[in-house]
Amino acid sequence: MLLFIGVAILILVFKTSSNLAAAYGIAVTGTILITTCLLSIVARYKWKWSWWKVVPLFGFLFIIDAAFFGANLLKVKDGGWLPLMLGAGIFTLMITWRDGQALTHKRRGQQGERISHFINNLDKHDVRRIPGQAAYMSRDISHVPYALALNVKHNKVLHETVLLIQVNTLDVPRVPDHERIHVKEVGIGIHHVEVSYGFMQEPNIPKALSALDQHGVKVDLRELSYILGREVIIATNNKVGMAYWREKLFAVMSRNGAGATNFYHLPHNRVLEIARQVAI
Repeated sequence: MLLFIGVAILILVFKTSSNLAAAYGIAVTGTILITTCLLSIVARYKWKWSWWKVVPLFGFLFIIDAAFFGANLLKVKDGGWLPLMLGAGIFTLMITWRDGQALTHKRRGQQGERISHFINNLDKHDVRRIPGQAAYMSRDISHVPYALALNVKHNKVLHETVLLIQVNTLDVPRVPDHERIHVKEVGIGIHHVEVSYGFMQEPNIPKALSALDQHGVKVDLRELSYILGREVIIATNNKVGMAYWREKLFAVMSRNGAGATNFYHLPHNRVLEIARQVAI
């Protein structure tokens, strides 16, 4: 729908394709120039080409592409401003999301307790182990998921079987099923489950957990409760972090992001969410 609205506005504003020619020129030549720059980076750092191969080849292509792009810059006021404006907007969104995630991770690291310390101190906090099975999604296994920490702090209970699930997206297209999960017991009845996917695969946690029996962990997926943490981003007008308007933008993007329940294909009737506020 947004794409349709955008196309309709362009048609009404520019009226003819000839009026959009300047926008086409900058969009096409700009894409070619950026592709040349990115390919040179891949050749140097991914393919391990020497500078003696990278600089002459891509330097020659860069000069040609830059000449075409520079010629089209003369048409900025005639419609070339459109792809530049769209590119700047998308770049702002992407860089804000990256920096916002880094700030959130930093705040999370400051507040989280290390898993080894948490397990060693369970007996001191009078925590009762109750029947049942619970899975907690964890970004970093070295720290306790805050949903688990809050559950223990306020309810003083811990399920007999606890799965700390960490999902990794590897730099390969696909991960074979027999390499999908790795399980490690980190405490009595507490298991770290590392689930790996390729960047072309769609995560499906219940399907991956069906292989736990092969790793000696008995879990009834029909009775497994998924306890998720949800973070509510609070923008703070301080000098640490991003500009205030970028923090507000990141908060809006975070609220509109895909939920973990749908993203990981979790059964909706087995999910419990615990929210907390994170000031960035």
